[in-house]
Amino acid sequence: SVFAQAGEAGDTLPLLAQISAPTLLIRADPTLGSTLNEAAWEQAQRLLPPQSRAIQISGATHNIHRGTFDEFMQGVNAFLSQE
Repeated sequence: SVFAQAGEAGDTLPLLAQISAPTLLIRADPTLGSTLNEAAWEQAQRLLPPQSRAIQISGATHNIHRGTFDEFMQGVNAFLSQE
């Protein structure tokens, strides 16, 4: 996994604070294999730049855009329309 490999180099979540553009962070259902545990999810939300959004899609597995496409697109469209 990308996160497992990145974890070998250290914690990658603090890099979120270096993003300057509004960012959409989407998390899969934690009961179905999200790569972010609760502590990491909370940390990620705190580190996102202003005008960003973090959403969790219930019922989604790691392949959010494939398994829950409609919900994924609703989240993307809501994020894009907030500007």
